[in-house]
Amino acid sequence: MNDKEFIVNKIKIRACNFYQNMLWQPPGKKARAYLIRRGVNFDTAKSLSIGYAPGEQSLRQHLEAMGLDISLALDSGLLRFDKNMNISDFFNDYIIFPIFQGSDIRTFTGRKVTTDPEERMKHLHLKRAQKQLYNYNIIEKSNVVMLVESPFNAISLIQWDYPAVATLGANSFNKAHAKLFSKKVIYIIYDNDENKSGQRAALKTAKILFSEEKINPYIVTMPVGVDINDYYLSHEKKDFMLEILSTKRRLTDIPEFKRWMIEETRKAFRPKYKVTKNTEDIALVQTIPIADIVRLFQISMTKYGDDYKAICPLPMHREKISSFTVYTQTNTIKCFGCGFFGDGIDFVMQMKNIGFIEAIKFLKGKFFLTHGKEKTNGYAGTEV
Repeated sequence: MNDKEFIVNKIKIRACNFYQNMLWQPPGKKARAYLIRRGVNFDTAKSLSIGYAPGEQSLRQHLEAMGLDISLALDSGLLRFDKNMNISDFFNDYIIFPIFQGSDIRTFTGRKVTTDPEERMKHLHLKRAQKQLYNYNIIEKSNVVMLVESPFNAISLIQWDYPAVATLGANSFNKAHAKLFSKKVIYIIYDNDENKSGQRAALKTAKILFSEEKINPYIVTMPVGVDINDYYLSHEKKDFMLEILSTKRRLTDIPEFKRWMIEETRKAFRPKYKVTKNTEDIALVQTIPIADIVRLFQISMTKYGDDYKAICPLPMHREKISSFTVYTQTNTIKCFGCGFFGDGIDFVMQMKNIGFIEAIKFLKGKFFLTHGKEKTNGYAGTEV
């Protein structure tokens, strides 16, 4: 850490202490009342270093009184030039949530102290804040993490003793974040908005976790129009367990994800080809039950609800546990060991090391042709 970084870090610490002190002083009365309305108890506020920014030039004056370099406070983003080119505070009448990484303060995010539904700047983030995760430090301490959308949602779960981490915006989760969750059990609990934006964001987050770290997270569905903090204010922890957590579904059980994975696998495993002459054949072989295709290769499968599990038979993958799953409802296969995902055509291509057209011909020959003539009722189903 160079001298400039050291001073900027010192400015963040002084600012955090200032914000905390302001919350418990007379200027913070309105902010304390707002925290009470949101169900945040004061012990939690203190443990998470929550503060209040009165705004105008209060922080600037505090930093100047401590002899700190105001130009570096501008660099930190905590101060800015207002429309009259005066140096003023970045946060003005905001509840402040510092974001820690270890003992370091990485950045701050704020929530406007208002009940006005027309207020446009309800949430305000310091520069680069949206690249951070609120309550980051819990990730290293817990094998199970609940991923939610905002600090207030995270705090509600924290007060119910759940290990919760918040993104600063539903679509802010990225590949760098995913690496932090390696080998964790993840519950994604985003808002269930009427316009479906929360569900889309949850699926996007889950795809990143799956693609980057092979994590198969749970997605939990909230009631429409009710976020976690709303629910916390009117329910008890046992209700959350019985009514909300019971809705959890593995990512791989969600139809939208299965369709996405099929397309992604086809891009990865299939070369570019013209299918104009084979469209009818593709549709035909895709009607074959996926379990019957797997049985062609004399693979022993164990019933798992409506689906099947088996030791992965794919070349170059040797395993001792059953991570190979056959989904009968979507006619697809997923191996959680080697990462393969696809339909019957993809599976045959991998098992026999043949191309797309050859795989279609193979399946058509095995299931729909007898002695060179097409069967009209049922299929052959003989072993390889």
